[in-house]
Amino acid sequence: MASEPELLRMSRDLDEVRRTATYLLTLYRVSLTEWEIDFLKSMTANDAGGPLSYRQTEKLLQIRNDYEEVSTYRGISIARILRDCWDARLDLEEDNAEFVDRLKAANKEKIVRRDLGRLVGCAIQLNLIEDYM
Repeated sequence: MASEPELLRMSRDLDEVRRTATYLLTLYRVSLTEWEIDFLKSMTANDAGGPLSYRQTEKLLQIRNDYEEVSTYRGISIARILRDCWDARLDLEEDNAEFVDRLKAANKEKIVRRDLGRLVGCAIQLNLIEDYM
């Protein structure tokens, strides 16, 4: 979650809004939902001249944060969590096993924050990490 000062600063800095939206569209277009693509396109073309609404700014920063790449979770490498989940994937529900397969096939050391919660949930379900962590 973005801090209040960051939300206020971003809402007033339309150049930064355009740069952030363009960056997200360029790097993550394949992963973005249709709604997110439309929203980001509207942010790149925002010529209103005034500040963004609180909700618009909050949504832009949420999308940015969702696609931030992470390599560890509470000191444990994502590669290790993914490897251990993949080894035990047959004990997961089918959709979660497919999710772990997709991540493993990508052979990444990092994942986007949006996928972190689901991967950690799989690891907790498999008793690979404690849920109080």
